[in-house]
Amino acid sequence: MNYYEILEIHPKASKEVVRAAYKSLMQRHHPDKNPNNSEAVHHATLISQAYEIISDGNKRAIYDIQLQKQLKNNLSLEINLTTPIYKAHTNYKSYKNQINSKEKNIWSLGLLIFGILILIFLILLIFKKSSNYFSPNLTISASAFKPVSQPTKQNLSSHSENIKLEKSNLQDLGNKSNKLSEIQNRTMILFSNAITINLKGSTREEYILSIPTLLVKIGSFNSEKFISELNSRRDIIKLQLIEEIEHASYEELLKPGGENYLNKIVLEALEKILGTNRLEEYPSTEFESPSRYGIIATFFPESFSIK
Repeated sequence: MNYYEILEIHPKASKEVVRAAYKSLMQRHHPDKNPNNSEAVHHATLISQAYEIISDGNKRAIYDIQLQKQLKNNLSLEINLTTPIYKAHTNYKSYKNQINSKEKNIWSLGLLIFGILILIFLILLIFKKSSNYFSPNLTISASAFKPVSQPTKQNLSSHSENIKLEKSNLQDLGNKSNKLSEIQNRTMILFSNAITINLKGSTREEYILSIPTLLVKIGSFNSEKFISELNSRRDIIKLQLIEEIEHASYEELLKPGGENYLNKIVLEALEKILGTNRLEEYPSTEFESPSRYGIIATFFPESFSIK
C-alpha cells in the first residue's frame, strides 16, 4: 500500500484534494474517536505520514520517482513508520543533481555511440573506394551479345560502291606510277661529259663556259623513235650545240637569272638543230594531251661555271 492509497486519492490529485482527504480520514480514524483501538492508532499514524509527504511538493516529487521505480519492478512499497521513504533523499537539490548527472552521462554515452557509428561508416566507405580502385570493374555491354545483323541490300550496295572506289583509287595510283615511270623513260642524259664553250659574244675572249651535265625531256609523241634518232646523232648534236651557244651573252649568264637564260638558249639551239618545235601540238597520248614531239625541256643537274 502506498501513500496515495492510504489517503484514498489519485496520484495526480491537487493539494486541495489531498488536504480534504486528510481531514476526512483523520476525523474517521483519530485515536480520540477510537479509544483502545491500536489498529486505528496505527492507521491514523500512516495517514499523518502520507499527508506529510504528499502535501510537500519536493517530497512528493521524490516519492513519485521512487514509487514509479518500484512499480516498474513490481515491488510493493512498504511504509516504515520509523524511517519514512522520503528520508532517503532529504536533500532535494542533491538528488536532483544526481538525476541531472545521470542524464548527462546518458547523453555522453549516446554521442559516443553516434561517433563510433560515423567512424565505422567512413572506414567502410574508404575500404569500398580502395577495393574499386584495385579491383577492375568488368562490365560487359549488352550489345556484345546482340546477334550479328544480316546484310541488307543497302549495305551490300554501299559495300560494292566502296570496293569500286578502292579499285578506282588503286587504278589512279597505278596510272600515276606508270606515268612517272614513262616520264623517267623519256628523261635522258644527253651529254654526260662536260661541254666547254668559248664565249664569243663577250669583248673578252678568255671567258669559258662549262656545262658539266645536260639532261633533256622528250615529248610523248613517237618518243621511242625520237630517242633512237637522238642517240645516233649525239656527237654531231654536241658540236652543233657548242656553235650555237658560243654567242651567248657573258653579262646575262652572270645575272641572278643566268641559268634560265642558258636553259632557253640551249633549248632553242636543240630545236634548231633537230628541226622540232616543243610548242607544236600532236595527237594526245596516254600520258600527254596534247602530246609533244622532240625535246620539250632541259635541265642542269650541276651548276654551270664561267672562267
